[in-house]
Amino acid sequence: MIVPEACGSKMARKDPKFPARGVRKDGDEENAVSGSLFVTEHHLRFEGGSEKIELTWPELVLELTKGKQGPVGFMHPDHPDWRFTAYEHRILKEPVFRGRTNLRRQIEDFKREQEGIGKVIATMCFVATFLVISFVAGYLIEQSIPKILGNIPTSKDVEIGTEIQPLVQERYTLTTSHTNTLRELNDLAQSLVPLKYRDVYDIKVHLIEDPAPNAFAVPGGNIYVCTGVLHLTEQPEQVAGILAHEIAHITQRHALRAKIAQQGPNMVMQGLLGNRNGVVEVLSTSPKLLIAQTFSSTYEREADELAWEYMLEAKIDPTGLAKFLVNLREKLAYEKVGGDVAHAFSSHGPTRERFSTLDRKAAYLDAKAEFRTLTPLTVPAKQQATDSDRLDF
Repeated sequence: MIVPEACGSKMARKDPKFPARGVRKDGDEENAVSGSLFVTEHHLRFEGGSEKIELTWPELVLELTKGKQGPVGFMHPDHPDWRFTAYEHRILKEPVFRGRTNLRRQIEDFKREQEGIGKVIATMCFVATFLVISFVAGYLIEQSIPKILGNIPTSKDVEIGTEIQPLVQERYTLTTSHTNTLRELNDLAQSLVPLKYRDVYDIKVHLIEDPAPNAFAVPGGNIYVCTGVLHLTEQPEQVAGILAHEIAHITQRHALRAKIAQQGPNMVMQGLLGNRNGVVEVLSTSPKLLIAQTFSSTYEREADELAWEYMLEAKIDPTGLAKFLVNLREKLAYEKVGGDVAHAFSSHGPTRERFSTLDRKAAYLDAKAEFRTLTPLTVPAKQQATDSDRLDF
């Protein structure tokens, strides 16, 4: 048997070698040197060009990057101007990196940090996915509701409105004493109803003795206007804008659409599968919730846009609603109203989105358009404000 020349002695172990690069910073300049990193028992050694630098293990600082196969950086306080990079991540599999406490802790801390970041990313992905699914589901539900309501006759709207009437009378002080004002409001409302809806809904305006600048509509055709609205308006066109907005809520059946949407996908699926009785039953329950109901920004925007069209069709200046919202915004800012009014103002009052919608439409309004002149309305005397004021237009 042939044996090595150094018979009886252990063969010298070669130090593991890894391709690397060293970068030395000299002022604003950086000088790079290609070479290799050698893992020895006592130090990490870089050899490249004319450079041969030893980095002792106890003070070695690791600079780890994301990914299992990313490069590994090394820095050492004895050589502060140098930074060394091993191109192969497998250098960390050398036993010395697991055997030395300071190196092992750096690697473990990095892994924990990456696991934490991974959990955050996973959570964010979950939330984002949930939001996307919710948005898509909400969109599909909203798109399905008109089809469902298409199977429900508008006589159901009238029936619900009739049930709500006594509940409104319990909550608000309806007045019939201002006969001239009521007649003028109803004449104005009738002129705003589009021709295709005049045989469908019997629009009727009721007057509430309340200084709140509020108006709301219920299914079937009843519109309720507080006397406070008339005190805040400066022109009949502004009142027309409010009435047109409420008429749009009625014609688009927003109250019923909102109630179906609140029941969730199950009710929508029942409606799509033809379960008309189940939908009707839901619409018939808790009619009190439909009084002064607040609507989503989508419904409010749709009502504003249709109000604009209704006013154009009636030959009335459609900028009236925007002008009233300006007055309302100034009133609320001046009086610093709180409570229910502030809450309603934030979601259903003169929001920035509504101004933007109306301003955009005004920009395309024909400058030569001719509108009929409206007769000023009879405005009742002012009353003291109440604590239950709300804004629902």
